[in-house]
Amino acid sequence: MNINIENLSAENQLILFIAIGLLLLIQSTSIFISARRHNKNPWFWGFIGLLNIPSGAVFYYLFVIYPEKRKGRKNNG
Repeated sequence: MNINIENLSAENQLILFIAIGLLLLIQSTSIFISARRHNKNPWFWGFIGLLNIPSGAVFYYLFVIYPEKRKGRKNNG
């Protein structure tokens, strides 16, 4: 589904941009907190989380969370 932003009213454009900004801040903050908890470059991952939705979270999962889970499985079994 393609949305042409030019066809939206000025009020709807503002609401859309605020919503996208809030989603980016929420994603970035949650990635930052998780990275700080795991001691894995929190500022870097927080910045990556600000770039776009949802690839920042996907990359964080693939490069930080998933390898730690695999490491835990190898050590336990």
